[in-house]
Amino acid sequence: MFKLLILLVAVVAALVMTFHSPKKIEKSLSESGVYSTFVDSALQEIQKATSKEGSSGDKVPINDPAIKTAAQQAFTPQLLQQSTENVLDGTFDWLAGKTPTPNFKIDLTAAKQTFANAVGAAAAQRVTGLPECTVVQMQQLTADMDPFALACRPPGFDIAAAQSKVTNDIATSKEFLGTPVITPQTMPKNGQGKTIFEEANQAPKIYKWINASPWLLAILAVIAGGITMALYESRRRGLRNLAMSLAGTGIFLLFISYVNNRLFGQFSRPGGGLSKNLQGSFQQTGIKAASSIVHSILSVIMWFGIIYLVIGVASLLVLHFTKPKTDTNKKPDSKPEEPSTTPDEKTEPKAEEPQSPKPPKPRPRPLIQ
Repeated sequence: MFKLLILLVAVVAALVMTFHSPKKIEKSLSESGVYSTFVDSALQEIQKATSKEGSSGDKVPINDPAIKTAAQQAFTPQLLQQSTENVLDGTFDWLAGKTPTPNFKIDLTAAKQTFANAVGAAAAQRVTGLPECTVVQMQQLTADMDPFALACRPPGFDIAAAQSKVTNDIATSKEFLGTPVITPQTMPKNGQGKTIFEEANQAPKIYKWINASPWLLAILAVIAGGITMALYESRRRGLRNLAMSLAGTGIFLLFISYVNNRLFGQFSRPGGGLSKNLQGSFQQTGIKAASSIVHSILSVIMWFGIIYLVIGVASLLVLHFTKPKTDTNKKPDSKPEEPSTTPDEKTEPKAEEPQSPKPPKPRPRPLIQ
């Protein structure tokens, strides 16, 4: 039980230390480059949105350098990072009990309009640079003349009107950032009309117990260690057993953290299993962020393993060099040992037997009679 508890202390503490605050998550996202690659994902969302609506922007060339530049100018990495960290900070403040409800607000209205204006300007610039249509080309034109699909400029084509239409289609799109101002109240709702935060109203209490769980497990581990020592007649043997358990658990934690770190690195590296199954740029950056978070968790577990191993080995050395030694040069006690007596034996002193009188010495015979 002691081994299991100290193992759980290390694992649970690693998770709590990683997700106790949004700082490590924010750092992992920043280092993964997700904010820089978000532009590509945003362009794909625009393509899907305009395609569903059947508007003139359904053939927006997302690979066009002008479109990419417009997106990068509108949705800068700084804006995306600030918005994401705003959500994380507001959510963690709610979980920690600092605010009664999540408190964050992301306003992407200006960014959406900036992007729409830039795409409209790119459409106008493209049409302006096209040669005028020939008679044959005019006969092939359709009523819906997409500025990004035209091969030539029709005579009298209203470039300003086309630019305005492209700009308006993106700015008023319901699929792409249909709600540009994002707050806890504007989050998607379920069939009962509740947002995800309203459904998870018990999350702060659960979060509080999760943060306290490493300390509770540590207390249980101390109690289990005390019970283990009480089962041994010798205190030194009990301490030796606990020290060996600490050292063994430390070695095990170091082993699993090293192996998992190598395995996850192999799967998440370019060409690995995860990279092959998740080909999108956004998925790739997600893998990098997850890899950074997993590395943080395994690093904490590794430190616990080192601490356990050092404490265990140090305790074993102390017990080895402080064990009692018998002194062979010590003189035995001069006090004679009293004979052991049994209950059946009488403790009264035995009566002394009378001594027989010594015979008299013979007289010497006279020399002359």
